[in-house]
Amino acid sequence: MSIEENKAIVRRFYESIGGEGWTRRIREATNREAETEKLLSGYFSEYYAPNCFMHATEGDRSLEEDIKETAPYFTAFPDLKATVEDLIAEGDKVVARWTMRGTHENTVRDIPATGKKVTVNGVTIKRMTDGKVVEEWALINMLSLYQQVGVAPPR
Repeated sequence: MSIEENKAIVRRFYESIGGEGWTRRIREATNREAETEKLLSGYFSEYYAPNCFMHATEGDRSLEEDIKETAPYFTAFPDLKATVEDLIAEGDKVVARWTMRGTHENTVRDIPATGKKVTVNGVTIKRMTDGKVVEEWALINMLSLYQQVGVAPPR
């Protein structure tokens, strides 16, 4: 795939978060995290190779482990919406600087819902093969998230 095709795939990935039916399905889930994991697995399978390896601040993990780690946040912020701020690509890698916004509607990591609207920024580097992400490095400003919901001291 070309650099421009890879960039288009990454842009679609972020811009479709929170898209048609997404929020409704997460809000209607009865077994929230399990059903959110299932929703994310289907969604991620469109963009990520099954053997994709993720490098995150918390440590390295498989795609399946990443989905389990991420699902509670999508459940807690069911209206989460992503905006791509920048896309830079070279060779088989695409760098995305993005912003996600959502409302803290459910408990996450023992943090009760606050109803607060939050904004979180991050940068990911995605290595692409045949139109799928095969490796990813992610930096997400989790401290800012925790400050916004009141469980970490403000700046």
